[in-house]
Amino acid sequence: MAQRTLKWVPYDEQKDSWPGGRHIIAQHDEDSVVVYQAYNKNIAEYAAKNKKFDGAPGFSTTRMTWIKPQFLWMMYRAGWGGKDKNQTNVLAIWLRKDAFLGYLRSSVQSSFKPGQFATREEWQKAISTGKGGGCVRLQWDPDHTPDGAKVPSRRAVQLGLKGMTSFMDGEDILDIQDISEQVLEQSKFASATEGLSTPLETLLDLSDDPQLEQVLRIEEEKPVVADQQ
Repeated sequence: MAQRTLKWVPYDEQKDSWPGGRHIIAQHDEDSVVVYQAYNKNIAEYAAKNKKFDGAPGFSTTRMTWIKPQFLWMMYRAGWGGKDKNQTNVLAIWLRKDAFLGYLRSSVQSSFKPGQFATREEWQKAISTGKGGGCVRLQWDPDHTPDGAKVPSRRAVQLGLKGMTSFMDGEDILDIQDISEQVLEQSKFASATEGLSTPLETLLDLSDDPQLEQVLRIEEEKPVVADQQ
């Protein structure tokens, strides 16, 4: 398995290129999409070494695990690795692009939205059991700046995976790297942003797949209200 390279660029040089509204913004290329997770040291070290999560000490295969394509959303949730003992180590995970798009297609919105399902009862069944081959829950939340402030004009997506064997056993994964040292170094610049570098992230264009855009409820910038978690 070839080792991948995470591309970092100055935050101030890319922040204005990110569109408002609901979009998938991530580091990606023709065959991969990078997502992030934060774990304790034992799980992170095992995953980075073995390129999978199944078998990691303390990793639950029955609980929902959340992946985040946007680095700063992960930093907000993990407090730049300092929030608690279970989020000390940040992992960059290179997913096969076709697997990531498959997650999106099979995802169910975390709250009922008319259109994806005819009735609330159908949505409740799907949110509990998934659409087959595991459960993928999709949630849009306000994006955040490096210092943790909300960006109300832009939403960041996160996907909850449960029973997704192909993720846990590494079939969908091209590489996993522990980037905790880089996160710690960059956290020093999170307040002022001068000198801060973050992974290069660009819009994942889904315009050639209207059905997927409809599932995701992709939309341009407009006033939003924060989701409850």
